[in-house]
Amino acid sequence: MPTESPSPTLFGLLEPLFWPIVLGGLSLVLLPALFTLASRWTVNAILREARVRMSARPTEPTDEPPPYRRVAFLLSPAERRFYSVLNDAKGEGQTVFSKVRLADLVEVPRENSNYITYFRKVSQKHVDFVICEDRTMRPLAVVELDDRSHRTAKARKADAVKDEALTAAGIPIVRIRAAMQYDRATVAAELAAAGRPPMIFEEADG
Repeated sequence: MPTESPSPTLFGLLEPLFWPIVLGGLSLVLLPALFTLASRWTVNAILREARVRMSARPTEPTDEPPPYRRVAFLLSPAERRFYSVLNDAKGEGQTVFSKVRLADLVEVPRENSNYITYFRKVSQKHVDFVICEDRTMRPLAVVELDDRSHRTAKARKADAVKDEALTAAGIPIVRIRAAMQYDRATVAAELAAAGRPPMIFEEADG
């Protein structure tokens, strides 16, 4: 006669489910703990970064005056030499200003969708000289005195931005090579012809 197989016990029935149940229980316990640790680590890292930035931020001294001092001269010797000739060569009823911010000569309409981009291009640049009409202070022309520093790639890029902005705004620009001496009549002729595209006027060293 065939022997009867023993009846399955409760443990035997649950044995295949033992490890899945154990692992599932551990997951329910460990995952929230790991998430909590990760969150705390992230928050602590953010707080540490904030403290570092706060400590690196310069603080205004309360018991000392600001460390500013007056510059010796507004214009360099080369700029002063040219300014004297330019002031004599300008037209009647005109005034020469020096070191004018480009953003004070051209503006970007606020409604332009790229306002910030175009404003940043001109906000940190200045021009050497500006000739304005006496009565209205209307900018008539910009004069740039180009010395050796304008030969670098960075300077050429900055000059291109100035030329582009001034041309778009309808302000003539004349570029003159820095020299030891300047001819008043030649400079006056260049200013009179300032309505044409930006150009370089070669002046021989004296």
